[in-house]
Amino acid sequence: MNQIITRTTFLLLGMLIFNLTNAQIAPFPYHTKSSDMKLPSLEFIMSKNDNLNKDSRDENDLLIAGRYEYFSNGYSSDSIEFFYNDNNLEIERIQRTLKAGEWVNDQRTIIEYDDQKNRTVFRRQFWENNMWVNDYQTIWKYDSNNNRIMELNQNWLIADWENEGQSIFEFDNSNNQILETDQKWDGVKWVNETQNVFEYDDNNNLIVSLIKYWNGIDWENSFQYIRELNSSGNEIVMTFQIWGGLDWTNNLQTITEYNFDDIATIFLIKRWNGLSWDNDGQYLYTYDSNSNRISALYQNWNGINWENFLKSNSEYDANNNRIFDLDVTWNGVSWINDGQSFFKYDSNNNRIEDFRQNWNGVSWQNSRRFMYYYETIMSSAQLEKEHFPIQVYPNPSASHFNMDLGNNATHPVQVNMFNSMGEITYSQYFQNGIQNHSFDVSSYSEGTYFIELTIGKNRSIQPLIIVH
Repeated sequence: MNQIITRTTFLLLGMLIFNLTNAQIAPFPYHTKSSDMKLPSLEFIMSKNDNLNKDSRDENDLLIAGRYEYFSNGYSSDSIEFFYNDNNLEIERIQRTLKAGEWVNDQRTIIEYDDQKNRTVFRRQFWENNMWVNDYQTIWKYDSNNNRIMELNQNWLIADWENEGQSIFEFDNSNNQILETDQKWDGVKWVNETQNVFEYDDNNNLIVSLIKYWNGIDWENSFQYIRELNSSGNEIVMTFQIWGGLDWTNNLQTITEYNFDDIATIFLIKRWNGLSWDNDGQYLYTYDSNSNRISALYQNWNGINWENFLKSNSEYDANNNRIFDLDVTWNGVSWINDGQSFFKYDSNNNRIEDFRQNWNGVSWQNSRRFMYYYETIMSSAQLEKEHFPIQVYPNPSASHFNMDLGNNATHPVQVNMFNSMGEITYSQYFQNGIQNHSFDVSSYSEGTYFIELTIGKNRSIQPLIIVH
């Protein structure tokens, strides 16, 4: 039986544009006025947060579970548990909600791969009437160079999958994507919607992105992005243009300046007035001697001067882990508190907690808390092959958990429980085996534990997360 490992990802729904990593800039298009500022998409947030999780943990540690707590509009708590195979590829995730002290299934995703470890299926299900029910799935296909050449999206309709949309991708000899064609299903056939055409320089840097739409007969230009790069391959100018039917019309332009470490220090946004470029907004970034970003300031142009709008200040520990963020807004005279975040790490510099508070005008109010749990990855020589299945549930557990050995339930078994430090917190020999046995963990501290069961010469290990 393959070793199953779990870990958790987190939905950071409140991330602001300037709360990205030091080398990253806000995604285009930019909504810079207070009246039309928008948050990044969920997909964007998830991708950035996945990168953050990878960058903020020790390579020998695996993030196996987590929990989020929300304090606004009443208390609520959720968790997303990720399951991985021997190659540490995610194969399943389960999201649960805490109700009356018990974790209740909410939704699940199942992920499949080909022999080259390319993700081929991502299927979402919801928990209804004590069973998982299909909802949505994405299917990918790849060429011999592992380039994704097709993406198919389908919805579950009663008893079968129904097409929704698909994207077809083409690549050049350097494996650069040069074309993406998006189509929708009309119930009978595929109908063109949009097409993206990409151009590259001699160094394979993307310099032009052209978007077209289908008019029912042919492809027509819609808008395009033109990028200018410096000698380091960093984008210094990006111009957004709209097709007017006969020629291209300027709309928006961004200009980026970098320091000697190729880290962005100024990100200027301009809009076209019909004759020339006018200032619109700008981000100003400062860094410490270790290239950690310590401030991010956003300003609007009022036609004469730059006006403050938003600012974020960050602090770091001796290991360059970000431990504090303070977000403030400008009221026209001074900076007013908006929100603050605290970050904690373990001895391996893995982030173990994010805690967010919002300012209500008088005091700080708790908003949300994310807690992360890890385990040290064991080599195949360290971890014996499992010879028998066990069930440990609920997992995560708030007060108790049950254990069932299935067909081995009547065999004598030694049960040991270890904490994350390797210390034994529980040990007992069950002469008559274990079948639906309940263990009380209400007095245990929150964290990651490992259940070790030994039957004869066979051994099985399962992680257990305890949260209160």
